[in-house]
Amino acid sequence: MKIMWAFDPFQTDKEQQQFAARILRSLSNSKDELIAIYVASNAEAELATAFSIPASKRYTTYPKKVMTAALKKLNLKKIKPEVLSEKSLSMTAVAKQITDYTKKKKTDLLLVATNNKKFLPRLIFGSFAESIIHLSNCDLFIFHQKRKHQHVFFMPMISPRRERLDSSALLRMQKNGMQSSLSSTFHCQKLE
Repeated sequence: MKIMWAFDPFQTDKEQQQFAARILRSLSNSKDELIAIYVASNAEAELATAFSIPASKRYTTYPKKVMTAALKKLNLKKIKPEVLSEKSLSMTAVAKQITDYTKKKKTDLLLVATNNKKFLPRLIFGSFAESIIHLSNCDLFIFHQKRKHQHVFFMPMISPRRERLDSSALLRMQKNGMQSSLSSTFHCQKLE
């Protein structure tokens, strides 16, 4: 199975990255291909203001270096970092880049974090996870890390060629202290 993680190396919430790493370890086995994908865009303040880095490397080499270091800290040595670039400031354009890449690489599962933005920031900037849901062409595994609760949603695409997440992977997740919910539609259910 090919699993991609929509990874943000500039994410300040390290607990969320650690939670995603736990999910990846629970879902994957030694035969799976793991890829962390990041779309470098002008919307990322860290990149847009990194004037000390040459423009030719700011959206390619630099984010890949940051990704590699972050993945190493998470002890994810098997995962391959991939960086795409997008000139637009639009989150939808970034989501489209990722979904196009998952289609091109015939990805079976895409792991995506949601940050649960408040009304005004969501209205202005949009929701990355929601854009992925609308554009996706592969199974999605969406998660949210809160301080007291961890929410995980699995949304399978209806496709006969896709390998399915087996129940043993979900049981491993529950043993690791993660709540999970299976959804056969694109509607998420809030977990208690």
